[in-house]
Amino acid sequence: MLRVEDERLKLRECRTFGYSCPVGDRCTIAELKEEACVSCVGEIRRILSEEGFFVIPAGRTTVVVEPGVEGARTGEVFEGAKIYVLSDPSSGISRIDRLFITGLRFGLTDVVLNDLPVYSVYGHFGSDARYALARLMAIVNGKFLDVNGRVRDEENLKKMQKMLIDIGRELNCRIDERYAFYSTYFDIFDPMVPKRILIVSEDDSLIGPIARFALQRAVDDRELGIFVDSAAYLEPEELHEFAREVIDKLYGNSDDFKPKSVECLEFEVFRQPVLDYDLIIVLEERFRDGLPEDRTFSLEELTGLRVSIPEDIFEAFEIAEKLEREFEKKLFHILEHVC
Repeated sequence: MLRVEDERLKLRECRTFGYSCPVGDRCTIAELKEEACVSCVGEIRRILSEEGFFVIPAGRTTVVVEPGVEGARTGEVFEGAKIYVLSDPSSGISRIDRLFITGLRFGLTDVVLNDLPVYSVYGHFGSDARYALARLMAIVNGKFLDVNGRVRDEENLKKMQKMLIDIGRELNCRIDERYAFYSTYFDIFDPMVPKRILIVSEDDSLIGPIARFALQRAVDDRELGIFVDSAAYLEPEELHEFAREVIDKLYGNSDDFKPKSVECLEFEVFRQPVLDYDLIIVLEERFRDGLPEDRTFSLEELTGLRVSIPEDIFEAFEIAEKLEREFEKKLFHILEHVC
């Protein structure tokens, strides 16, 4: 999401105490002594209320609720409710947590916390395995820090971090040694989810669609919230009978699949037009030409596989099983290339 934010709710340095809070530039209690810090919270609430904000006291924090809009990178604008949770600056932590909630006709649609999607009816953004591993990473990081925040026994710390990262790699759950005070349910380096992967074949009629469904199953099994599709590098053709039978028997109804060209990719996904892809997998090297160099890789690069046109339906099923097996095995490696 691209934040559209009220300037009055941004942190500013306090002219009196050096703290940061939203009213630091217009606070009127310069004579207040630092020990009377509770009055800072009262002053924040008073000023924001006078400026027309709906303010809710919540312990020593202050909650501000207002209508808001957010823009997506697709160009769409979403209306919803914005909730700001302001810390007590005298606690030593100057922080604003931002929650954005949208709803459509049938109820809650999206919840975005600090620009990270927490919930959406259009995708799954959590990973229980990553959550557990990242929580362990945060605990390990804390164990090796002294009261001044300096690392003790760096050698053992790195050893334990590597163990957790290796476990995550085996489970296709990317975590990072920098997890500490972040929301561990998310990959903090990739907030723009769900991701999109495109598989490009010659005519999007046989191997391409089979590979698309095989990879989609691999990411769905991990509940990664990634959308996979396929397209033709040249002219799309009717879905081949081999592909139709494989898809119907292994992955569901092939009637929903329509071959398409890379030149006409403005179709609907999760009600948003797809304008770009985070990773493009080409089945042959010659299909790289004209595609974004920084995110285009061959199937052989990512999985070590070279796939040829099947001569019969039995070979088509063998190809599907081989693709599915390699996608499952190499999934973490593949997702490392997702921008």
